[in-house]
Amino acid sequence: MSTALRRRLSWAAVVAGLALAVGLALWLTAEQQRTTGAGGVTGGAAPAEAPDPGPEPAGLAPPRPRLEIPSIDVAAHAVDLGLNRDGSLEVPKDYDEVGVWKRGPDPGERGPAVIAGHVDSKSAPAVFYRLRKLRRGDRVRWEGENGVSERFVVTRTEEHPKAEFPTEKVYRKTRRAELRLITCSGPADASRRRSLDNLIVFARRV
Repeated sequence: MSTALRRRLSWAAVVAGLALAVGLALWLTAEQQRTTGAGGVTGGAAPAEAPDPGPEPAGLAPPRPRLEIPSIDVAAHAVDLGLNRDGSLEVPKDYDEVGVWKRGPDPGERGPAVIAGHVDSKSAPAVFYRLRKLRRGDRVRWEGENGVSERFVVTRTEEHPKAEFPTEKVYRKTRRAELRLITCSGPADASRRRSLDNLIVFARRV
C-alpha cells in the first residue's frame, strides 16, 4: 500500500471518529433536554415551594353551658353569677339566659348548684316565666363546658318572701348533686319594679 493511500485512510478514520463523537454529543444533549422537560431524574425545574398555610386555626371554643327543661320549653345558655353588695345573688343581664352561682358547685357536682333566671322583662316573658308549671318528676338537663350532660328530676317547689329567703335550705351542703332553680314571683312592691317573693324549684340528679 502506498504512503499516500495510508495517509488518506488515516484522515478518513479521524473524520469518521469526529463525526461519531459529535453525533453522540448531540444525541446526549437532546436526550437530556427531553428528560429535563419531562421532569425526569436528570433534572427539571425545582419544585415550587408549598404555599405558606399561615397560622394554624385557633382551636374551637368550648361549648357554652346550657340548661334545658323540655316541659316548659326552656333552652338557655348559662353565665356565672356572683353576689351583690347586700349579699343577694346577682341576676343575669340577659333575660333569655340563666346564671349559675360561681362560688357553689357546678351542676352535676355534689352539692346544691344554684341557677337563677328572670321571670319577665318590662315588655315580655323571660327564661323562667313558666317555672311555676314544673311538677314533681319533670326532667331538667344540664350540658357543661366539657360537653358532659347531667340529668335531674324535680322533687318539689317552694315559694318564699324575699325578706325570708331560706338561705340555709337553698345553699347548705348535700350528699348528692342537686339543683336549685330560682326566679321572682308574687306581687310587685310599690315601685312595681321588684317582685316580693321567690319561687324555688328543687331537683336532684338521676
